[in-house]
Amino acid sequence: SVGVVKRPVRGACRRERMATPWDVVADESVVAVMAHLPARCIAHAARSCRSFWNLSQADVLWLPLARSRWGFGKVMASSEQMSPGLRDQALATKQNEAALSGLQNTIDAFAFFRRRAMQDLELALLVLQLSAECVRPVRSRYVSGLERRYGEVVEICGSTRDPQLNGLSGVVFHPVVVEGEGQHFQVVVPPSMRILEIDGDNLKVLRRDQTALELRTRILGFGQEAIDELVRIVALPTTPTAGKATNIVAKGLLTKVVEAWAVNQWNFLVEDENRVDLLEEGALVLSQWAAPGEADVQSVRATLKGLADKVEARVRPDAPVRDRVNAVCAVLFDDFGLNGNVSDYYDPLNSFLHSVLERRRGIPISLSIVWTAVARRVSLPCFLCTEMPAHIVIRVETGTGALEHDLYVDAFGQKVMDFSDLQQFVLNLGVRSFRPQFVQKNPSTSVYARMMRNLMNIYEKECNFARDPAPQVDACDRLSAACAQAVAILGPCSAMVEEGVQARVLAEAARQRAESLRSELLSSSSST
Repeated sequence: SVGVVKRPVRGACRRERMATPWDVVADESVVAVMAHLPARCIAHAARSCRSFWNLSQADVLWLPLARSRWGFGKVMASSEQMSPGLRDQALATKQNEAALSGLQNTIDAFAFFRRRAMQDLELALLVLQLSAECVRPVRSRYVSGLERRYGEVVEICGSTRDPQLNGLSGVVFHPVVVEGEGQHFQVVVPPSMRILEIDGDNLKVLRRDQTALELRTRILGFGQEAIDELVRIVALPTTPTAGKATNIVAKGLLTKVVEAWAVNQWNFLVEDENRVDLLEEGALVLSQWAAPGEADVQSVRATLKGLADKVEARVRPDAPVRDRVNAVCAVLFDDFGLNGNVSDYYDPLNSFLHSVLERRRGIPISLSIVWTAVARRVSLPCFLCTEMPAHIVIRVETGTGALEHDLYVDAFGQKVMDFSDLQQFVLNLGVRSFRPQFVQKNPSTSVYARMMRNLMNIYEKECNFARDPAPQVDACDRLSAACAQAVAILGPCSAMVEEGVQARVLAEAARQRAESLRSELLSSSSST
């Protein structure tokens, strides 16, 4: 409804001249009430009278709604590319500024919200058109002469039986003939994807005759701004008429768009591999790629901040390094309950920051990322030792620069070690002798190069052992995307050229296999 907000009707304007209870209510109080309403209710309130129309466009109303609704895309009033954490931080800053500025509309958040809402509607129509195009050859046998109407974008108009439907846009999926009533069509209407049976005389054609290639090109042209709407479409329950094909098509598109977004993010991050926030930002990229509809950047950052606040409450900032390290361990392991996932070590969820924080389970590399993210928030200098064989530990710098004086944390085993303990730890791993390069500082990209190797191995096994086509498609899509990200992370590093070539070959093979399986799924869905 936000996309079709209109100015107040004449009757409402005339009523405004009369004394109403709202005349004695401060504008700030009206906006405060509106702030607790969903977008649809704010839009309806805006139409009730002219004063509400002006107040309903305040930035303080639409910034929080936009921030919670869209996790991808550029920040309003900014054309700068941002990594996930910086994007959320920029939105939080704008939200705080809007709260302080009262009723002002300085960045036009309402116009931004309206544009994205209308864009989501257009995207949903394109996805439905593409889905109809995919099932057209089989569906055409139902009604001779009407098959050409598959995939038409139509507007419902002139319906006297269901006047509330007039003005809705949808896509024709299934033409039918109702005896005694002429031609009727099953129309799928976004955003709910509700199926309506509408008389052909009440349908106005908006567009038709676009090829599958044209539709796919237009959808992919939305870039990262397509991700949130595609996630919503994939999450909708499937229906016999359009749901199964639409779900398959939307999943395939989502895979391509999210992969392109993740690769672009890695290319952006590795431009400066020494940036201090790369470790955490990389973890957020990985989480949003793995679960674009579930990984809430705002929630992840709030959780990490809350854990850091508990550490600061437990120990003084000028306390000895050992005491501060013990405080971080106590908060994460004892209070928060962070543990290694011994029972299901190779679950991919163990690698993603959002799921590790939600389930409080992980593997050495992901637990070390959490430990480091919290420690750095309390000004404890540390980094992951990515050259360690078969395991990951954290090196905490004491300020001397000598590795013999630093401390080492095994987040998976929940223990703090000095240098002699570390040497014994390495021997227990089956390594013949300790080498200083095991604990040398490397760029944070090396952390994710190692993590991608783990994920590539997991997804390759899933591709080979999955029996049903749907799980095979998912595994192949993830393998392809993991390889593409690995190539971006490795970058032009001469020492890893061969590894990058192997990742490209594996990605292409997985991509071709996924497309073949997806075509089989679409064929089976259109024949049922």
